[in-house]
Amino acid sequence: MENKKYCSLFTVYCSLLCLLLSTIAGCATTQDVDKVQYNLNELRNEVVKIRQQSQAIESQLP
Repeated sequence: MENKKYCSLFTVYCSLLCLLLSTIAGCATTQDVDKVQYNLNELRNEVVKIRQQSQAIESQLP
Protein backbone atom coordinates (compact mmCIF):
# COMPACT_ATOMS: atom_id res chain seq x y z
CA MET A 1 0.00 0.00 0.00
CA GLU A 2 2.87 2.32 0.80
CA ASN A 3 4.45 1.77 -2.63
CA LYS A 4 1.27 2.82 -4.43
CA LYS A 5 1.19 6.01 -2.42
CA TYR A 6 4.73 6.91 -3.41
CA CYS A 7 4.12 5.86 -7.01
CA SER A 8 1.09 8.16 -7.24
CA LEU A 9 2.99 11.03 -5.68
CA PHE A 10 5.90 10.45 -8.06
CA THR A 11 3.49 10.53 -10.99
CA VAL A 12 2.00 13.80 -9.76
CA TYR A 13 5.44 15.35 -9.45
CA CYS A 14 6.43 14.13 -12.92
CA SER A 15 3.24 15.58 -14.38
CA LEU A 16 3.93 18.91 -12.72
CA LEU A 17 7.48 18.88 -14.05
CA CYS A 18 6.26 18.13 -17.58
CA LEU A 19 3.73 20.95 -17.32
CA LEU A 20 6.38 23.36 -16.14
CA LEU A 21 8.88 22.39 -18.82
CA SER A 22 6.35 22.54 -21.65
CA THR A 23 5.08 25.92 -20.43
CA ILE A 24 8.61 27.31 -20.23
CA ALA A 25 9.36 25.98 -23.70
CA GLY A 26 6.25 27.74 -24.99
CA CYS A 27 4.91 24.67 -26.72
CA ALA A 28 2.03 23.89 -24.37
CA THR A 29 -1.43 24.68 -25.65
CA THR A 30 -4.38 25.31 -23.39
CA GLN A 31 -5.59 21.81 -24.28
CA ASP A 32 -2.29 20.36 -23.05
CA VAL A 33 -2.58 22.27 -19.80
CA ASP A 34 -6.19 21.13 -19.39
CA LYS A 35 -5.17 17.50 -19.94
CA VAL A 36 -2.42 17.76 -17.34
CA GLN A 37 -4.76 19.41 -14.85
CA TYR A 38 -7.35 16.69 -15.45
CA ASN A 39 -4.72 13.99 -14.93
CA LEU A 40 -3.51 15.68 -11.75
CA ASN A 41 -7.05 15.78 -10.39
CA GLU A 42 -7.51 12.10 -11.20
CA LEU A 43 -4.25 11.27 -9.43
CA ARG A 44 -5.26 13.31 -6.40
CA ASN A 45 -8.54 11.39 -6.28
CA GLU A 46 -6.64 8.11 -6.44
CA VAL A 47 -4.38 9.20 -3.56
CA VAL A 48 -7.43 10.12 -1.48
CA LYS A 49 -9.03 6.74 -2.18
CA ILE A 50 -5.83 4.92 -1.28
CA ARG A 51 -5.56 6.85 1.98
CA GLN A 52 -9.17 6.02 2.83
CA GLN A 53 -8.62 2.35 2.06
CA SER A 54 -5.46 2.20 4.13
CA GLN A 55 -7.19 3.92 7.05
CA ALA A 56 -10.08 1.47 6.82
CA ILE A 57 -7.67 -1.46 6.83
CA GLU A 58 -5.71 0.00 9.75
CA SER A 59 -8.90 0.49 11.75
CA GLN A 60 -9.75 -3.20 11.30
CA LEU A 61 -6.40 -4.35 12.65
CA PRO A 62 -6.39 -5.54 16.25
